[in-house]
Order: sequence, then structure tokens, then C-alpha cells
Amino acid sequence: MRHAALLGALFAAPLISADMHVRFARVTLAEGPVEVEIPQRVPAERNLPVGQGAWVETGPGGRVELELDEGSMVRLGVNSLAELSDLARLSTGQRISLISLERGTLYATAEPASL
Repeated sequence: MRHAALLGALFAAPLISADMHVRFARVTLAEGPVEVEIPQRVPAERNLPVGQGAWVETGPGGRVELELDEGSMVRLGVNSLAELSDLARLSTGQRISLISLERGTLYATAEPASL
């Protein structure tokens, strides 16, 4: 019985990761003290995937840059704390990116959608 549950979990994992509505950002730059909570706190490092609900925190002298899957960039300055509150892709293909800034400085850049 345990083997069947294990096999079911192994075969279900690719289906979960292949969900077209799941989006991620990735760390492109981390300088100084920077931690990401995904769900436990880990030091941020280049190319670390960061998903919906993750918290990103910079300490004194720290800064971090995240690139979202559509190419927009989010940068946090020193002593900042932000949550990737909502990273969704609607069935229409539209993307929702909601970043909640708890404290500090956040810069965001994005390309305008083509009409």
C-alpha cells in the first residue's frame, strides 16, 4: 500500500510543476545580507527560484534583484522586507504580479504590454 502512495506522489509531481498558472521569479543579484523565506529562511543566491508567498529581506548594506518570468525586475534596497503576494497567470494568459512592501525601498521596472 505504501508503494502505491509513493508511486502516485512521484507521478503527480511533474503534473504540479507543469501547471501553466504557476509563476516564479528568480534572484539575479544578491549583495550583502539577503534572505528568502521559501518556506524556511535561506540565504539568497543567484538563480534561486522564488515563488508566490515568499518573503525577501535585506539587511544593513544588503540589496537584491528579482526577475519575474515575463522579464520585469524588482529591486529591494537596504533594510527592506517584501512578499511576493500574488504571482498568477490567468486562463487568458494575463499575468498578475503583486509585491507587498512591508518596509524599505522597492524599485520595479516592466515593459509595457503590446497592443
